[in-house]
Amino acid sequence: MKKIITLIIFCVHISFCFCQNEIKDSSNVAIIELDNVVVKGKIPRVQTKGSISKIQVANTVLAKMGTAMRMLYHTPGLHSVNDNVEVNGMGEPIYILDGRVLSNANILSTLQADNIKSIEIDRAPSAKYSPNGQPVISISTIKHINDFMFLSVSNYLKQTRMFSDAGILNMMGQYKKFSASLSYMGGKEGNKNKETYFRNVYGNDIFGIKQKRETPITTLAHKINFSADYQLNTKSRLGFYYFYQFSKEDNKAYGTNLTSWKKQEQWRDIDRQGRNLENIHSGTLQYVYANNNYSLDISQEIASTNINHNTQTLESGAGILSLVKSHGNSRYTVYTTNIDNSFRLPWKINAMAGILYNYVDSKSKTNSEIPYLNSQNYINNINVKESNPQAYLSFSRTFGKWTIMPAARYQYIHRTIGSVSGTNTKENLFKQNFSTLCPVVTIKYRPNDNWFFQLNYRKNLTQPNFAQLNSGLVYQDSLLYSTGNTSLKNEIMDRYTLSSTWKDLTLSLRYTYRKNPLVSVLRQIDATSNILCSYSMNMKKASDFRVILNYSKALGNLELSCEGEVVFPNSEYVFEGKTYKNDRIAFNGQVNINYAFTPNIYLFTDYTYQGRNEYLLYNQKSIHSWNMGVAASLLKNRLNINLAINDILGKANYNNILYHFNNVDWGTRGKNDMRGVELTISYTIFNKEVNVKANRKNEDIIQRTM
Repeated sequence: MKKIITLIIFCVHISFCFCQNEIKDSSNVAIIELDNVVVKGKIPRVQTKGSISKIQVANTVLAKMGTAMRMLYHTPGLHSVNDNVEVNGMGEPIYILDGRVLSNANILSTLQADNIKSIEIDRAPSAKYSPNGQPVISISTIKHINDFMFLSVSNYLKQTRMFSDAGILNMMGQYKKFSASLSYMGGKEGNKNKETYFRNVYGNDIFGIKQKRETPITTLAHKINFSADYQLNTKSRLGFYYFYQFSKEDNKAYGTNLTSWKKQEQWRDIDRQGRNLENIHSGTLQYVYANNNYSLDISQEIASTNINHNTQTLESGAGILSLVKSHGNSRYTVYTTNIDNSFRLPWKINAMAGILYNYVDSKSKTNSEIPYLNSQNYINNINVKESNPQAYLSFSRTFGKWTIMPAARYQYIHRTIGSVSGTNTKENLFKQNFSTLCPVVTIKYRPNDNWFFQLNYRKNLTQPNFAQLNSGLVYQDSLLYSTGNTSLKNEIMDRYTLSSTWKDLTLSLRYTYRKNPLVSVLRQIDATSNILCSYSMNMKKASDFRVILNYSKALGNLELSCEGEVVFPNSEYVFEGKTYKNDRIAFNGQVNINYAFTPNIYLFTDYTYQGRNEYLLYNQKSIHSWNMGVAASLLKNRLNINLAINDILGKANYNNILYHFNNVDWGTRGKNDMRGVELTISYTIFNKEVNVKANRKNEDIIQRTM
């Protein structure tokens, strides 16, 4: 703790020593001169209209956060859960980078935040995007108007229970019609959770198990991201994008198992060790054409993932010594063809239409020991080939102060699944075919500049993943296995959202109804055994109603963003022969504050509260996540320093959760490894200045550089 405090004081002291300019007026803005043009960089400005929030990044504290992914952790409307970004109340998003859908969010860990112009969060996206109802985060990077060369280096350090260290090299350039960028990130990430897993089987007596665990995970990763664009003419361009990632993950779990039954207790020591080797390749070729009335975007992507995994688990105690080994390989290749059009029709109708085709080839092989079946070489293989054509059509027409946007997305899936399980090498084949039409309707009304109303309806579809369909047994520990369910149905979701914006205040009402919601449950592996098996199933229905209030305001040097949410859940589950309701009201909230202390130094803090959450089979304890930090730009903006203290209260624990189903309850109690200090230092080695001949006629060009 003393080392952490010393590091904070040292970095803050350096930041203040390097700051040489004082604020001379009340506007608190940073000023950058481009020849005769003065461009002002302000603190972040958040503008919310209906379901969409637009957030300025360039020349704000968010641009000093290091990578784009770390920037998103501190962005209003978003929060981090175990190093993943989630949109408040809606889960993980789809990412769009300069109009291109990202198949892998890890690309954002190589993109520097100071190369981003703005981001947009859409909580009710159009039919153009995935039919599963995820929110969309669109990221726009800074476009340069003159030839340039750029080179920067960065280093990221984090101390929680374990130490993390990563270096980043970023190169960009533009020459006439050609522009390119190359980023490399390499380093080590450490994480260690302290948790207790518990399970209880209720019968004539209660069979209980408590598993205390410490789970240190060390990941060594190398990432390369390359992009190149060639401007064919004033209306069209050609782009190529490539991403590669290699990671070696060493995961361990050690602790004790305590089983109790009929007043008897038994202890066992657990030592589990595993290693995963992962290679990811993704290449995309894109052609874009645009004029005033028509645009065309064609892209072809090939993405592949190859994972090798090895695990061994040693259990000892009470006269028992067992060593169970498992190893396997997974290959996943996706071919994606995407064509998007936007065009004008008669009667002032704007239209969008597109086709998406996915072909998936997935192979997974696992060999393991299954003590329950007395098998030394249990085979668990699944091969999946899936064809998934999709199409969407959207119209937009404005009638005075009203805008009506009807749309629909159609998809058809043909899936062939071959599985081999047990000691029998004969392959079992089965096929799945289904189609879905998902309508989307949006109505907007703007009576004046201060008021804005939006009504949105969307039907969404969530499919089971391939692991949920795997019928073989997978060893977890001596009292727990997992398997799939080939009878799973698709989850259907209907969502209605009504939003009203008045100046800086937005009120939203959102109702979601789910049919056949997918859940993971535990059951006895057979009627007389206390060994449990995890598998997925469909519940009948569930719904929730949310009231959400957003407020954003710039007050001099301070930017304030607040969000409050009241959730009314409605779901049922069966436990020990009785039906219970999960309908407890939950309260959630978030506050983001950014303050421009000087033109070169920013202070920031964000606090997220998630109330006790009940839904479907589970209830989750309340969560408090408070982060704060300081960001500084020094040496004429060549040196950026960002120091953040995360999870100050030590209560950002998303793993305190309890499930009930039939005659079993289970869950987790523990603390995440999020509390700690992180420091990001970025230095620009070379950056050719932009030469702009300033006059009124090219004012729009200057704005494009911001």
